[in-house]
Amino acid sequence: MEIKQLHKGHLQNMEHLNFAEHVLIMNKEANIDKIKPLLPPLEKAIKDEEEALNQPTKLEGTRELIALDEERDRAYRAMQFMLNSKLLDADKDTAKAAQDIQDVLDRYPGLAAANYTKESSLIDNLVADLKTPDAMAAMGLTGLTAAMGRLEQANLAFATEFRARYKKVIPVGTFNIKALRTAVDKALNAVVRRMESLADLEPETPKLAALITEYNAVIDGRKFMLAQRKGTNKSAHERDMDKYAALIEPLFAELEKERGLSSGALSFAREFRGTGKKRAYLLNVAGKSPIWVVISKGKLVVVPEPSGKSTGSGSKHGGGNGSGSGSGGNGSGGNGGNKPGGGTGGGTPKPGREEDPGEDKV
Repeated sequence: MEIKQLHKGHLQNMEHLNFAEHVLIMNKEANIDKIKPLLPPLEKAIKDEEEALNQPTKLEGTRELIALDEERDRAYRAMQFMLNSKLLDADKDTAKAAQDIQDVLDRYPGLAAANYTKESSLIDNLVADLKTPDAMAAMGLTGLTAAMGRLEQANLAFATEFRARYKKVIPVGTFNIKALRTAVDKALNAVVRRMESLADLEPETPKLAALITEYNAVIDGRKFMLAQRKGTNKSAHERDMDKYAALIEPLFAELEKERGLSSGALSFAREFRGTGKKRAYLLNVAGKSPIWVVISKGKLVVVPEPSGKSTGSGSKHGGGNGSGSGSGGNGSGGNGGNKPGGGTGGGTPKPGREEDPGEDKV
């Protein structure tokens, strides 16, 4: 029986793991004696890959850290609200003391919005400033000593939790996904080769035919999934190109007139470079070399060939060097020193906050 092939490099990490697990399970169920010795290495390779892919996307204790950060933010705001009322106090000495404290707070603008490590240091310095003899006298007169203590304790609790969670972090580079996938593929290939050998030399092996039939069905399923993905990606790309064509084609006539070209001489090569207002479009010119243009003040302006890779059809045009470029799917790593959530909601990340690493960043 013929055994179908699959280019496993096209599978995403979790898809690759799932495929390997499926092959392992079906071979265990078939329980063919001459294949069984090859299954433990495959099982170990799968376990190693699974461990690498199953790492947390956030540092442990992130939820607790958000709560502690919000508590110190509340403590700071509470002290500020109390101070605001003292600034309006009828007693001049109390109002003056409140203004002295406000002058200290004004040295630390944006404190509650700073990232984790910066806010911790800012609060430490603020509390130290408020503990000087003159400031403590003002704090006592305004009744803010307890509010300062609350802020100090909240900041200490946050700092303790912040340091503790890094003791359990897995260093970047601990897992080499590419190497782990290669190990799984090597073990998979050994199993498939054994299936092929048995199909050639001992085709009557019990359960072999059913195993190969199931394996081929799995391959067909994965190929269909990859074809669907490719078609979806292409459709999205073509929609983008159609959108750009609709944007620039109405401007062709004016540019043709400016350059002394016949009507219809320009056509969109469905290739561009750059983004936003700096996006340059490649135009084919009948009988001449292609040109690059940008949209400026509602018209097309010819520009030198921009640097960088082209996105588009991938065809070579005259002086252009651009072949179409594909895009990968890697995510970006998180920053443990930034603040996820923040404020009182703890949900939508503020600028500079921690974000999850992508699938391949383990």
